[in-house]
Amino acid sequence: MLTSIAKSIVATLGWLKWQSAKVAHDIELNRLLSQRHDKLLRLGETVYAMYRSGEVSWDVVEPLCQDIEQIDRQLDAAKSTPLQVLPQEIEQERDLRAESAASQ
Repeated sequence: MLTSIAKSIVATLGWLKWQSAKVAHDIELNRLLSQRHDKLLRLGETVYAMYRSGEVSWDVVEPLCQDIEQIDRQLDAAKSTPLQVLPQEIEQERDLRAESAASQ
């Protein structure tokens, strides 16, 4: 009985750790997407203002495009990075399993 309770607790902790890592990952992706949206909006407004004035300048547009490109690289890296669970929690889980085995 005690062993099954301990196993349930360990499984629940594992799920909570995974869920926490997933939420942190999603928050980071959303932060980057928000930054990208803001930069694209600024780029569009800048280009349109230059177009209306008749003075479109690549020197003004290029740094904005480079900023967006950098954010795109960060997004690609974040999307390809697997979820990371804190190592300390894995050790605590191992200790809990050892205590559970010893109590049998």
